[in-house]
Amino acid sequence: MLAMTQSIEIPSWLNPSTQPLTTTDRREMAEKQYEIAFPRLMDMIADGYHLSTALKEYPADIQQSGFRRWIKKDPGREAAYKNAKELRADVWSDLLLRRASGEDGLNDVTRDKLFCDNLRWIMAADNRREYGNHTVVETHQSINLNAVLEMANARLPGRVIDHEDVE
Repeated sequence: MLAMTQSIEIPSWLNPSTQPLTTTDRREMAEKQYEIAFPRLMDMIADGYHLSTALKEYPADIQQSGFRRWIKKDPGREAAYKNAKELRADVWSDLLLRRASGEDGLNDVTRDKLFCDNLRWIMAADNRREYGNHTVVETHQSINLNAVLEMANARLPGRVIDHEDVE
């Protein structure tokens, strides 16, 4: 039989007790749950899920607003979330092509158009480099400095002091 040589510190919210959880305990528990769920949820988003749908299908009950706030707190998590949404845009582009070509079956054209338009809008927001509208603005300007030079010359005294004028 194995004997434990070290004791494991268990968080207070895991200790069995009859006392209700404190706000701090609840927050710690939620953050631990977020940490555990984060990699799987990012994979689901990259596979084409929207965050709300991924959270509904995830086996644990996770509050969407709290999870979003938790993501925003850390730049690394926020970058991973943004990357997952960019990958999702690629999955959705395939979906758009299948829907437009009729591979998904014959559907109502108006409904399909609404679906495709909304999906394209989200794709452009999630991956602007690849799917966003790009506008190129060209400007050509010329500046005439003659008027400025004339004004500068007008401010100069009438004659230039020469070395012969100095005694």
